[in-house]
Amino acid sequence: MVLHPTDTILQVNSLCFSYGKKKILDNISFSVPRGDFLSIIGPNGSGKTTLLRLLCATTSPNAGTILLNAKPIQKIPLKERALLLAVIHQKESLSFPFTAMEIITMGLHPHLSRFEPLSATHKRQILHAMEQTDTLRFADTPVTQLSGGEMQRVMFARALVQKPQILFLDEAMSDFDIHARIQFHKMLKKLSTETGLTVISVHHDINAAYQFSDKVLALKNGRIYGYGAPSDIMTSEFFQNVFYVKAELFPKKGFFIYDNTKETKPNI
Repeated sequence: MVLHPTDTILQVNSLCFSYGKKKILDNISFSVPRGDFLSIIGPNGSGKTTLLRLLCATTSPNAGTILLNAKPIQKIPLKERALLLAVIHQKESLSFPFTAMEIITMGLHPHLSRFEPLSATHKRQILHAMEQTDTLRFADTPVTQLSGGEMQRVMFARALVQKPQILFLDEAMSDFDIHARIQFHKMLKKLSTETGLTVISVHHDINAAYQFSDKVLALKNGRIYGYGAPSDIMTSEFFQNVFYVKAELFPKKGFFIYDNTKETKPNI
């Protein structure tokens, strides 16, 4: 049974954020339907990661509101928030040699009471997440011995075990090879379509944004340049104005992007 409700899970209204006198985000407003796959794209310094931190409530805005399930996100208790949100960062630095399975099992912590043992259902959840992310092969390996890509697989498995309503990704696939990126995007797209998981991903993979996203949010200089379906936003004019490159679209496949600096130089 395909689940794809249309109600809004996240509502952002007139969001502003500054570091001191430096304005990072200005008047950001948009809504995210439950079960959507949203890609946040834009050049370096456009405010993408800052926006993600605001959306998952690790940073507070200077102005504006963020509603999660129609509630102000900052007013939702941390334990309840942990049941609703999971975040995977670009790099996870762990110095203690937990095994991969121990880290993945930590995804259950928001659901367990203190000293509650793992049930058979919990163990099946862990096994299923490890199968989805191909982490069974190094289940007993200390994470300090894993490669960057293997570590990211562990973080994805932990997030899947957590079963959040929204999964936030901050360039979380940057250590993956091309094949792994495609496979993980396919997995997340399937989860969003079939289970109603909302995925909000900050990344620079333009082709993945076009192929797998329900919507893209494009930022430029801390403002929304465009928000909507990839085919509506990601045009030749978009690439020229936002990234200062030319792009040729191959329908249903993606973009070939090439340099345009001789014609248009960004203001740096």
